[in-house]
Amino acid sequence: MMFGHDPEDIREWIRDGVTHAKAQSDTWRAERDRGALKMPAFRDRLSGSQIDDLVAFVSAVHGMPEPEDSTVIRGRERIDALGCGGCHGPGGRLARPNPGSLKGYVPSWDGADFPDLVRDKGEFREWVERGVSRRFEQSPPARFFLRRAILKMPAFRNHLEMGDVDAIWGYIQWLRSQTARHERTVHAHGE
Repeated sequence: MMFGHDPEDIREWIRDGVTHAKAQSDTWRAERDRGALKMPAFRDRLSGSQIDDLVAFVSAVHGMPEPEDSTVIRGRERIDALGCGGCHGPGGRLARPNPGSLKGYVPSWDGADFPDLVRDKGEFREWVERGVSRRFEQSPPARFFLRRAILKMPAFRNHLEMGDVDAIWGYIQWLRSQTARHERTVHAHGE
């Protein structure tokens, strides 16, 4: 991971080809100049959202950052066991394409539109257990896009273990807090 220790390091490697800290090191620059491979900067080739997606992917694949709370860890384990990453991406962090859906993708759990789709834990429980929330089920426009979408949320009611919804919800809240923390850091640095 090119010495990436957190999502901001990963972002800097992708965007700039080096972290700010490494760029300040004369020793590191000398080693890089002697090396055959150099990480390219993708700042002018990728949009901010594409870089965000890559950071999320690399972080999810490498398990960064790691939750410490046992309920959050259990939630992450259960989403893996239930196969949620097949549609929502590793760790629920990638918006996979979903032709026919309203926005054309399966929403990531740390995405900006998640609160529009899932208002609270009760509505999340409906999505998980039934494959659709009652609010969306009762909305004609929502039903239109739900029917049209290629990928449909399955009902997991018969596949859940005791406490799964609470643990998965805990994981999602932790994941969203990590995203919010990163956005505050980016905003504070004026990026």
